[in-house]
Amino acid sequence: MCLIVRGRVENLLVLDLEYAEISNRDGFGIHTPKSVVYSFDHKRKRGRGIRATLETLDRDTMATVHFRLATHGNVNRDNAHPFDIGSNTFLMHNGMLRGAEYDCPDRRRSDTAILAASLVGKSSKERFAKLSELAISNRFCVLRGSKWRKFGQWFFDDATCTWHSNRLILPASFGKRDSACCDPRSWYNEPVSKKSKRLSSLDFTELQPQKLGFCEVCDTDLYADDAVAIVNGSTYCENCDPYFPEHPDTLNFEDFAGFHDPT
Repeated sequence: MCLIVRGRVENLLVLDLEYAEISNRDGFGIHTPKSVVYSFDHKRKRGRGIRATLETLDRDTMATVHFRLATHGNVNRDNAHPFDIGSNTFLMHNGMLRGAEYDCPDRRRSDTAILAASLVGKSSKERFAKLSELAISNRFCVLRGSKWRKFGQWFFDDATCTWHSNRLILPASFGKRDSACCDPRSWYNEPVSKKSKRLSSLDFTELQPQKLGFCEVCDTDLYADDAVAIVNGSTYCENCDPYFPEHPDTLNFEDFAGFHDPT
């Protein structure tokens, strides 16, 4: 199932990183504006943990962390997030991709690795269209330097000013940890009847996207699963973003520089 969290290092260190690391035990990757760090459990031998690694970074650095739980592909560098998709642009994914195009014949490559390879050489507009299509049941983020863009249903924690791709380590104010955050490897092996029972027992009211505010131009309500642009402190929906329509091949991201309150 994996987990992605984003925020300043000083805020990430407040989170229950140890629980996230234990629950997604196949390694982690950290993207910052100046570096990318990978750590994966090759034969269960890994270096320093996530907290120790983050503590080596400047506290004000904006970092995005991917915790991996391997459902597809080997546990190695080739399948570690974030994936380089060209032009100093990186991809992280939380979820599972279904369909023959994401199945590796020898099972060595993960579904995300296959997707990432297909995005290399594509324009930003083509990449965004593909990720938007897949984001119905998945969460993605694309990163370049200090900027990012998210796809799918994300959650924002006001207390720590951090973004989360699922509820695994959100504070207690968000209720119990997401009941959908089970180990999907056991899910694959269950009979269909048990899968259906588990699916029907989930409380989907807890998974509704959080309202972030409204568009400065058209007053449309904006939610955590919308494509939102923050330009010079103002918030815009994708249709009204004053930057993206003029430059369709330029990444259109949220930027956390000086950002503290989503509303």
